[in-house]
Formats: sequence, C-alpha cells, structure tokens
Amino acid sequence: MRSRDLTGITNGIDYATWNPASDAAIAARYDAEDSSNKERCKTSVLRELGFSLAGRGPLVVHVARMVPQKGTDLCIDIIPKLVFAGATVVVAGEGDPRLMDRADEATQALPDQARFVRAAPENLVHRLFAGADIVLVPSRFEPCGLVQLYAQRYGALPVAHATGGLTDTIVDCDASLETGTGFLFDEPEAMQLLGAAERAIAATVSPRWAALRRRVMRLDLGWDRPARRYDQIYRGMV
Repeated sequence: MRSRDLTGITNGIDYATWNPASDAAIAARYDAEDSSNKERCKTSVLRELGFSLAGRGPLVVHVARMVPQKGTDLCIDIIPKLVFAGATVVVAGEGDPRLMDRADEATQALPDQARFVRAAPENLVHRLFAGADIVLVPSRFEPCGLVQLYAQRYGALPVAHATGGLTDTIVDCDASLETGTGFLFDEPEAMQLLGAAERAIAATVSPRWAALRRRVMRLDLGWDRPARRYDQIYRGMV
C-alpha cells in the first residue's frame, strides 16, 4: 500500500577487497578477459582442503551463515545428489549447531567428494570463490545479499532462490546460455535447488560456459552505481 514511499537499492561490493585481478589471498590472479588462472585457483583450493585432484568435476560451494534463512539445510539435503551428478562439494560457515552437525555428518559420509569447513577464515573464503564453478545461494528470504555478488565477481555462477534482491541481481540463464547471469529456482525446496544446481552442473561442459563466465565477471557490481542512487534519493528529499 505504501510502495510509492519505498525505494530498493542493491548492495555493491568493494573492488579493493573482492577482485580476482588483485586478490592477494588467491593462488593466481585472473579477470574477465583472461580467466585461465581460475583453474589454478580451483586446483590450489582442492589441494588445500585435502581432495584428490584426479577426475574432479565442477566445484560447488555454499558459503553462508548457517541458519534456516540462508537455506543451508537445503544444501545439506542434496550433497549426495550433487556428488552423484559429478560435483565436488564444499560447505563453509558457522551458525546453528544442529546444521553444523548435519553438514559434518553429510560430508564425512563422502570424504572423497565433500568437505565441511567450520568457521572458514576470510582468506579461505576468497580462495573458495576463486576456485568455485558454482555457488549455492538458496536463501528463503534475502533483502539483497552479497554472496551472489562475490560469486559473480569471481566467475562462479550463483544458483539461487528467486526471492528478494537475488532476483534483482541474477538473471536466470536460458537453455542455450545465450542470456543470464545465474540459475534461479522458484520455491525454497531441496528438489528445486537440486534441479537448478543440476542445470548449472550440466552447463559447465557447454561450449558457451566460458562466455557465460565472462559475462558475469563483466557485471558492474561495485558501489559507484548504488552510491549515485543514494545521492539522487537524498537530493530528491530536499
């Protein structure tokens, strides 16, 4: 009823901190025009986490505060199915003790294909984004969110619930990968998350994957545009 009184402004990210072209925490620098070193980053973080490097498929990561709002339970539910689909899975975060215990149990059951990193330090989080092919963002609600923006900046495709600011910052990819900047699903349910994640996993072997990665890395995700929008609103108020 008061929609005319409300304005939504998406978050920005600090390119001085979140930028694979200058990030000192990652194994090798890369950018949208030459992302070949992303594979080195993936190999490095897999080795750091103790994975064998033989026959690895896409690296699927979930980095979040581990609470129901963030949909961590949905990610835990589908870990075995992601592994069956050919992915290596890493869950990183802390929060609800029950969810952390579930994540620990689920990944220990698949020691060659999955890891749970409890309270991952920020430098490791940077390395996870740099190495990831796909990042799961199944939040039940999300005013804007930052994880999907970090993922896009580092050339990892977000798989997200179509809610709140996630739909403002992610365009669902079409079947041919000609358009889109991520993979969306409609309801916060494990099987819907799995379906979108399987779409993303299948896309990693497409000839269009490199172009899709380049497209998301070229997105304008910094603070300049949101700052200008704030400035316009403040000026309009006076």
